[in-house]
Amino acid sequence: MLRILLTLLSGVVFVCLLIGSSVSAQSTSGPEVVLFPFDDYGLPFNKGLLLNLVPGRKTTADRGAGSDPEHPGRPVLLPGNPGDPDHPRLYYYGTVLHINDEYRMWYTGYDRNGKRLVCYAVSEDGVKWTKPNLGLVEYNGDTNNNLPTIDGGNSIAGVVCLLLYEPDDPNPDRRFKMIREIDPRQINAAYSPDGLRWTESSNNPIIRGSGLELSGLIRFQGVYYLNGQAGPIPHPIKRV
Repeated sequence: MLRILLTLLSGVVFVCLLIGSSVSAQSTSGPEVVLFPFDDYGLPFNKGLLLNLVPGRKTTADRGAGSDPEHPGRPVLLPGNPGDPDHPRLYYYGTVLHINDEYRMWYTGYDRNGKRLVCYAVSEDGVKWTKPNLGLVEYNGDTNNNLPTIDGGNSIAGVVCLLLYEPDDPNPDRRFKMIREIDPRQINAAYSPDGLRWTESSNNPIIRGSGLELSGLIRFQGVYYLNGQAGPIPHPIKRV
């Protein structure tokens, strides 16, 4: 069975031709094959689409000690020290915005207790990042951390955090907007004047019980759109 999958995710179109198991099971040529038809004929509706591939580039500059020789550029952001909210792990699952000649990143940490919290980092060039000491939330007995705050002193729980910056919003307290996934069964909204001090929406949760795992947030012609993947609750077994 030949299937064509078209996925629109955060403004990027991925097209795959998949030769399913019903074909490969009858073939002696090997396992399932994935093809990427980036040409003038693979997509029937291609007005405004760029169908050419652009090769990536690697750099050997700023190589870290112990770097994998196959990946000479070290990660742009590393887990924190023991006791930090992003130690032993961190996950992007967030947003990078360019505001006033500065890149700002909201990502999620995974601490030693398995708690997922929204964290914050900044950069001038998008490569070298720092985690500012915000002093807003008490964590492990002090406020020396990079945790934004919500509702006056609380850390922000979330597996995914998607943000928009809308400087033209007439309400200055709502110029930053965040949609975050508490878990696949609860999605909340929040607002902020500066991206660091947040207020929960009075309509939370804005989505409940959908099983939606968030991946993208945009505003188009006055309407907000969430992209994601979901499956049956309580234990998704497929991505749709």
